[in-house]
Amino acid sequence: MHTTNDSTPPTLVERVQARRAELRLGLNDAANGKSTRADIEAALASIEPMLTGDLDKRSDMVSRDMTHWLEANKYVGVNAARPAPHEAAAIAFALPPTGKADDSIRIPPVAGVPKA
Repeated sequence: MHTTNDSTPPTLVERVQARRAELRLGLNDAANGKSTRADIEAALASIEPMLTGDLDKRSDMVSRDMTHWLEANKYVGVNAARPAPHEAAAIAFALPPTGKADDSIRIPPVAGVPKA
């Protein structure tokens, strides 16, 4: 596990294992519908065979497939009703210090976020 003070970026295997853990948690999220759950299950089923054997001595093809899996499953299980943390931060920074939008600021609507 890396901390914010650790300057070494996580390895490919660590990133894949972290994303797999996120997806496993997503299986239990009541906000995910049947189709999202099926997408999560498919993503998990496709990564399991790549996480067998000696992961420190994996082939270039397995590394390529892991990278592709991470990219292809980046948004699987992301609930559209809740904005991602970076979207919520962008909305917060777009508002003036009063917390109320004025006519000069145009904030695009984000699904699931109530209007101010």
